[in-house]
Amino acid sequence: MESNKQDYPLSHGTYQFMDEGMKIQVDGLFQFVSAVFPEFGLLSQDDKWLLIRNYSKLFHSTDALMRSRQRFEKGIFSVFATYTTVVTSESVGYFFGDCLSKRIAIEAATTLHGWMEEHIPKLDREIERVDPTDEEYFAMLGLALWSIENLDASDQLLTLASRYRTEIMAELTEKYRRTIGVEQGAIRIGMLMCLLQEFRRIVMTLQSNHAIYRMIGAVEENSITIQLPVK
Repeated sequence: MESNKQDYPLSHGTYQFMDEGMKIQVDGLFQFVSAVFPEFGLLSQDDKWLLIRNYSKLFHSTDALMRSRQRFEKGIFSVFATYTTVVTSESVGYFFGDCLSKRIAIEAATTLHGWMEEHIPKLDREIERVDPTDEEYFAMLGLALWSIENLDASDQLLTLASRYRTEIMAELTEKYRRTIGVEQGAIRIGMLMCLLQEFRRIVMTLQSNHAIYRMIGAVEENSITIQLPVK
């Protein structure tokens, strides 16, 4: 992904900071989606919330991981918790610093450290292999937003989602037809879909981790990060 490296100061991320940041991000997503996809405003409040709730975790994780890849050198296991806080393999112990039980905090941090070592290198390789441009990256995010086939959504939302997915794919296809040709364009779209699927896989593993954190008492039941995921 094309981006200028930003060297603004960072501090250690914590679960509580991340959870508060998610609340702000969800509000921002409502505004962002309304601006980019005008017909979002015609949906019922239930449909709007279903769409954003389903999308927010994937957006947060994808954005956090992509910005980490831009900010840090290859080989450093890191992920942004919020826009100004980060978790690395060296600082993972701080992430659960809000936890009242030191024993539980250590157990949760060990789980997170293991997740970073297992999944981030594979994701790094996939991002490096695909190397999406900004335009391709935003197309991926748009497709992810409107991929709701497995949700119990209204006919209006399902119809709108299908149309927006078709439009995004049509724009990508036309861009590639004019630049690299139909055959290479089809290959490129396949690569982007593989990367998007890898991000979805990452989110699923993160959700499993959050379930562990909740089970051992490292995070509160009313955490928005726990409550948000739909699928």
